[in-house]
Amino acid sequence: MSFTEGLYSIEDLILGIKLPDGPENALLAKVRAAMAALNSGDTLTAKTSLEDLINQLLAPGFSKKYLPDGTGNIIPEIERIIRLF
Repeated sequence: MSFTEGLYSIEDLILGIKLPDGPENALLAKVRAAMAALNSGDTLTAKTSLEDLINQLLAPGFSKKYLPDGTGNIIPEIERIIRLF
């Protein structure tokens, strides 16, 4: 799987959670920032965007409010993509 395919996979996982628009858009913005950085050859910024995404998913206020059943396989997928850098 390529970086781009992995990022689209993460996007699909986020969309599958069925979050309200605001939180969903915040998460997707981080994935799209990683895509944009990767497309411009800036792997450090892409990696940072994905780490920011993990931090947001794990933030107590966010996870407790929007992910009461946990993050599923989103974080392992993000971590897998980060390891490819």
